[in-house]
Formats: sequence, structure tokens, C-alpha cells
Amino acid sequence: MQKYKFLSISAIFLSIMVLSCTKDLNTTPIDPVIVTTDKVFASDDAYIKLLAKCYGGLVLTGLNTGSGSGDPEIANADEGETSFLRGYWAAQELSTDEAINVWGTLGLDEYHLQNWSDGNQFNSLLYKRIFYNITVCNQYMKTVTPRLNGLNGDLKTNVTNYLAEARFLRALFYYYAMDLWGNVPFVDENDIIGAFFPKQIKRADLFAYIESELKAISHNLLPASTSAASYGRATKGAAWSLLAKMYLNSEVYLGSGNKKYTECITYCDSITKATVYSLHNTTSSTKGNFKPYLELFLGDNGQTSRDEIIFPIANDAEKTQNWGGMTYIIHAEIGGSLPSGLMGTSGWGGNITTSVFSKNFSDPSGNTDSRSMFYNPNKVGTALLPNRTSYNEDYVVTKWRNWNSDSTNSTSQPFMNNDFPIFRLADVYLMYAEAVLRGGTGGNAGTSLTYLNKIRERAYGNTSGNISANDITLDYIISERAREFYWEACRRTDLIRFGMFSKSSYVWDWKGGVISGISTDSHLDLFPIPASDRSVNSNLIQNPGY
Repeated sequence: MQKYKFLSISAIFLSIMVLSCTKDLNTTPIDPVIVTTDKVFASDDAYIKLLAKCYGGLVLTGLNTGSGSGDPEIANADEGETSFLRGYWAAQELSTDEAINVWGTLGLDEYHLQNWSDGNQFNSLLYKRIFYNITVCNQYMKTVTPRLNGLNGDLKTNVTNYLAEARFLRALFYYYAMDLWGNVPFVDENDIIGAFFPKQIKRADLFAYIESELKAISHNLLPASTSAASYGRATKGAAWSLLAKMYLNSEVYLGSGNKKYTECITYCDSITKATVYSLHNTTSSTKGNFKPYLELFLGDNGQTSRDEIIFPIANDAEKTQNWGGMTYIIHAEIGGSLPSGLMGTSGWGGNITTSVFSKNFSDPSGNTDSRSMFYNPNKVGTALLPNRTSYNEDYVVTKWRNWNSDSTNSTSQPFMNNDFPIFRLADVYLMYAEAVLRGGTGGNAGTSLTYLNKIRERAYGNTSGNISANDITLDYIISERAREFYWEACRRTDLIRFGMFSKSSYVWDWKGGVISGISTDSHLDLFPIPASDRSVNSNLIQNPGY
């Protein structure tokens, strides 16, 4: 695993301290003290070290990564709760049938009960984190762009690429803001921080902005690749994946009838025709006993599964230490009598699943479909979850583990090495099939069937789970997405697209605060703009229903 290096600089990002944080940015520090802009850019590698701060917002919480706490970027009693991945995972999973947190923590409990308000602390922390990350990307562009024309040769080419990566990351964070809150405050690199209250941009206008940014930068991003040099960085494949995801959800973001399924197919094709990605379908180590699907989520997935992972959030047990991210996801997954020998570490007993979700698997034991990973397969799903504030071993998910593919422990520390896939090829296959089914042109049902059966053959280890063309329905697609992507922070967005998140068409254990689940109001399809931001920015109009 490549090492992370650190850089501390002041007077560049408005006194934001900067550190390197992605696996491929294997650089050395300039100086761990305050330095001027001229001194920083006296070194050519400063440009990539500064870029690393933009990537850092995906995983880090503050400046002190040696102990996992201290010098937080966002003030909060528990710094780990300010982690982007921890906050986004909670919003996308705990609000659905896939996960419920049993700690009874005010705010997390509200997610699953679907009774949150504009005062929900976790909604507010995620909002702050995303807009902090946008600000860092803006400041990178504001700082670096004026210097570009003064550069020459390979350095100018490289810095042009770095600027495109920063714009991609900003587009990605704006995508998350658009998906979660709809109409949000908008600033770019041309705005002066603190000089005005940002105006609110309409969701449709933000969609158009993100779309134009991704198209504009695609030619300057690194080629689609599975090489170690580009892994963990924004490539053309990442931009195409984000465009496909946006187009698949176009009727949610732009309103019913605004269909962009043809465009989704186009960008899915761009990824598959690049021919550099493939489903991870071969066990990576002769010493291990893990099946290919599970290897996608192990501690060395950044080495073994680059064939499928298009863009990840890169983690390192030594260099990205904090109590959010994959550290939270894995430790909160484990509790009770769940043996550390199964998971590779002990845990906090926080997150479990629901009985309704487990019924997506016809065989919860995992003996047929290897994606079915529950601790107690003989009982899971047989009854509604009786107590939502007690860690119940009948409902434990074992998908993320602290093992390497060769069956050695990935780390002995409490902090995790597992990378978190944001985009992977299986998602492209399922997006393609759904877009064809929803009427997009340029694709065909035969290719959809081929893609879906490739996913099934990996899951089953043979063709016994294969489907026929008549099996491909929207009901099948949403269930297959559940089986393939559970606990990967996709579920809320997927359920909203299928009209199953709120209202009564689909209910699960404790939805709406009732054990058997009840209908909830459709205004919950958007989270509220936090009261804390509206109290200081009079330009912001709250989402309906709050």
C-alpha cells in the first residue's frame, strides 16, 4: 500500500492547512511550518500536494492524522462524525431498509424513523462537510489557475490535469449536495469567501452546471485506467460514471418527464468501450479463502480489485487515521458475539439490517449467492426487528471485513485500510440495463442480459443464477441493486428513483417509527437545509415540508 505524506501550508487556502491524503500522491513534505505562497510554489510538486487537500475531504476530518483526533476542520464533540464518508453513508443507508443504528443517538435514530427536522445534527454536519470540501476545491483553482500560463512543458500539462481533477471533485461534491438537498447555496472560484451570502441555485440549474463541468474537463483528466498511478484519482472513467449516474436520476433532479436515459447509456458505453475495466471475478490469492465479490471489500481491495473499481475513497490505517470513514463502517458493523475471527477485528455494535431487506436474498446463508453475507443466516429475516435500540445478531451484515485477500489481517490498528468504491463496473452494468428498460436508446436488451448475467455468474460462481430476458423488470433491477450494492451508500438514491423511499409503496422495519413500517411523507425525499445555515443566510429558502 502506497504511503500518504503530509504538507502543512498557510496563507494559501485562506489559512486552511493542507495535507496529502491519497495513495498515489507519494510525495514528501515541503515544510511543516507556515510558509508564503512564493516559497510553496518554488517546488514543482507543490501543485499536487495542494491538490491532495481536495481529495482529503473525502476521508479526513482534520489536520492531526497521527492519532485520529485533534485540529478538526469542523467543530463537533465527536470529530469522527464530521467525516464525509461516515456522514454520507449514514444519510444514504440508515434512512432506508438496509441499515439501522441501535445506539439510540438523537439524529441517527431520526434517520431510520424518517422523522428528521432542519435541526438534525447529522444532516447539518454532512452539509457543512460537503460545502467545506467545495470551498477547498474552489480555493485550489483560485490559487493555481493564475500560475498556469507561467508554467512550461510537462509541469504545465500536469497542472492542467490537476485543475481538472479539482473541478471533478467540486462537481462530485455539488452532485451530492444536489442529490441530498436539491436547491443549495452556490459559489465557485470567482467568488470571494466572506464577502457576501451565497445565493441559492435551483436544482435543475445545478444539474446543468455539473453536467457542463464534467464535459468540459473530461479531455484533461487522466485516461480511464486501472493502473496504480491513476488509482484513487479522478480519471475520465470517474467523470463518465458520474454523468451516467446523474442522467439515470434525471427525472428526480429535473422533474418527471425529463428523461436522459439515452445519455446514461452513452456514458455507460464510454466506460465499457474503454476496455480497461472488468468485473473482479478471480480470487486474487492462492492463500486466501475469499470469493471474488467479497474481495471487493477487504483491506487490500486497492490492490486486488482495481480491475473493477473506477473511483474509490482511498483509506490507509496509518495515514488517514480518524474515527469516521471505513473505521466507522467496519467497527459499527461488528458487535455481540460476532467472532473477530470472522471479521478480523472487534467492534462497537452499532449498525444492523432489517428483516425486510434480507428478503432480497432467496438464500440468506450465502451458499448460493455469495453476496449474501449475514452472521446468523438461519434466523435473519424470519421476523420483524423486535427492538431498534438493541444490537441483534440475527440481523448482522458481514460485508466489510478487516482481512486481506490472503487471509491475513489487514491491520492490527483500530483504523482501517479498506477503500470505499464510489463507482465500480457492476454499477455501470446495472445502470445500463435500467436505462434501456426505462426507454433509453442506443442500448439493447441483449447487452443488458449479458451484463446482468455476468454479475449473477460472479455471485453464484456458475450459471445457476442466470436470468432470462423476461426476468428483467424494474422490480428485478431494484432488488438486484440491493443485492449488489448494499452498505455502499447507494440505497436512498435508488429508492427515491423507484418511488419507494417515502410514502407507502414500500415499507420496512421501523419506517415511520412503527415496527412493521408505515407510509411517510414525500417531502422526505429531500433533506432540509440546516436551520443553522438559514439563520445566517437570508438567501436560502427551505425545502417544502420542513
